[in-house]
Amino acid sequence: MIKAKHRNWAKYIFKLYIFKQFKKNFHSFKLIGDLPNFGESPILLLTNHSSWWDGFFTFYLNEAIFKKKYHIMMLEDQLEKYYFFQYLGAYSIKQESPKSIIESINYTKSLLLNNSIVNIYPEGKMDYSFKNNVKYKGGILKVLENNKNINLVHTAIKIIHLHNEKPEVFFSFENINYSDLKINNLENSMNTMLSSIDSNIDNASILFNGKKTRSE
Repeated sequence: MIKAKHRNWAKYIFKLYIFKQFKKNFHSFKLIGDLPNFGESPILLLTNHSSWWDGFFTFYLNEAIFKKKYHIMMLEDQLEKYYFFQYLGAYSIKQESPKSIIESINYTKSLLLNNSIVNIYPEGKMDYSFKNNVKYKGGILKVLENNKNINLVHTAIKIIHLHNEKPEVFFSFENINYSDLKINNLENSMNTMLSSIDSNIDNASILFNGKKTRSE
């Protein structure tokens, strides 16, 4: 597998690049509901994956809100193609190789022992359908085996065109109780969050508007 190789110079360059891209491509970032209490524990973000931008979003959210050492799991063929991302915290999984899956799961566990934030897409693939009907793979439960000290956070993301030339990005967060750690419970929770974004657009608050973040 390909492991993360953080480089400060890469992070500096990427922050300048991605901030410029956000201002160019999106009208605003908005929050549905409230930010949960993330605490001091390591954070595992379980995020739906419906656009090419999702990893960029969570990278920037970490810079603005979570402020931990960022990691994201990527398919190995994609990380080989976009190798620069390993310098920002990306590491790989090869889904067709059982040995690689175990190695990536164990690597994820090791990252979560070091007060990092790790972003995983439990669907295991990108789904462009934007339907509120995600389906998770079972590997996520293996990551959480024998570890109850992780702040487990669902992160729902939707890009929606409304009244402006550029689309708006909506986020919703929810802490997950360890008592709910069954695949169907996790799927139902995410699907409910995605539906909640649709029905609460008018009540969203500004999280990022192309000029500043809440924490700045």
